[in-house]
Amino acid sequence: MPSPPSFEAARATVRALRRRPLHLLVLVAVALPLAALAPAPAGVVDGASGAWEVGRPAAASMERPTPHVVTVVDGLTVHLGVTDAPTVLEALQDLGVDRSPLDRVEPDLLDAVEGPTVIRIARVEIVEERVEVELPRELVRVEDPGMLRGYARVDRAGRVGTRIDTSLVLTVDGEVESRLTLHSETTREPVARIERHGTRTLEGDTVWDALARCEASGRWDVVRVVNSRITYHGGLQFDTRTWNEFRPDDFPQLASEATREQQIEVAERVLARQGWGAWPACSLRLGLR
Repeated sequence: MPSPPSFEAARATVRALRRRPLHLLVLVAVALPLAALAPAPAGVVDGASGAWEVGRPAAASMERPTPHVVTVVDGLTVHLGVTDAPTVLEALQDLGVDRSPLDRVEPDLLDAVEGPTVIRIARVEIVEERVEVELPRELVRVEDPGMLRGYARVDRAGRVGTRIDTSLVLTVDGEVESRLTLHSETTREPVARIERHGTRTLEGDTVWDALARCEASGRWDVVRVVNSRITYHGGLQFDTRTWNEFRPDDFPQLASEATREQQIEVAERVLARQGWGAWPACSLRLGLR
């Protein structure tokens, strides 16, 4: 290692500066011996000349992160910002976007942010829900041979029941994704409805006779007037349009003026085209459909 400058070298330097102002010469004369006695400063040593070159210490090399544009899509809300956060989690924190532990984030929270990035947040909530559920009543059908077929009566109307279901409901951005029932409590028991239906038939009785008893109390000549107009007529309660569409030309203009056999003949044609639904209430009551 080269030695520090000697005292003789300092004196030579003073002689070279004699023509300088006095105060400067005194300053140099005092500074050089002190520099000779002081420890060598940090710097770079020139190995060829043995001279000391005083320099500044090199600054620590630190690479600063690059900021990126980050777009956060949160339902209908969009957050736009610039951040140098290295991960998705830190980017959300840097942009001040709050989230709950249940929320779903895409990309993953630990994924790196390495360029312009779109982060999507799906808000997840779990809430308790209480719902009243209707319990249907049972229908009990009793066949009664003491009543003519085609007749029915209600012995008991019955009632529907109710139940309270307590559930946990998971929603994602307000839409129900799943439901878990925790508890069910019946608050009112349903009561069955009881209907009594006649099964007795008269000698020579047919399904049309039973239908006529349901539609018109078994009278083949009945006429139903609504608002001063003949609306339905005959034992099977034809309306005028249906009767005229299906009757033969030589049959009477109104079903109530036709015989039982003529009305049944027209009814057979209607049945072939429209089914028992042409008599919706009574065909259902008689169990025909």
